[in-house]
Amino acid sequence: MARRIEDAYIDYSRVEIAYYADLNRKVLGCEPPGILLLHANRINAATIDRILGLFRSTGYRFVSLEETQAPPAYRQPPRFATKFGPMWGYRWARERDLKVDGSKEEEPPAWVTQYTGPDAPL
Repeated sequence: MARRIEDAYIDYSRVEIAYYADLNRKVLGCEPPGILLLHANRINAATIDRILGLFRSTGYRFVSLEETQAPPAYRQPPRFATKFGPMWGYRWARERDLKVDGSKEEEPPAWVTQYTGPDAPL
C-alpha cells in the first residue's frame, strides 16, 4: 500500500506541476520561475528523488531564490490569498482581474483521501 500511495503521489504531482505551469502561462503570458516547497514528511522523504526527477524531466532546473524572484511578477508583495489557495497563479489572476476556474485543478484520488482519513492505519 505504501508503494501504491507513493506512485499516486508522484502521478498527482506530475498533474499539479503541469496545471500550475499552464495557469501561470495563461495569466502572465509566460512561465516565471517557480518556488518548490516540500514539507519534511515521510512521503516526501520516500519520493524525493522521484519528485526532483519530475521537475528535471520537464525541463526545470534549480536556481537560487534570488534568481527565482527576479522577474517582475514577484516584485509586488501578495495582497491576498484566493479561495482556491495561496498559489501565485491564482493571486496574479485576481490582481489582473482574470477569471480562473480553480475547480478545474484536480484533487488527489479519492481512495488516497479515504485511506489517509482520521480512521486510517498509521
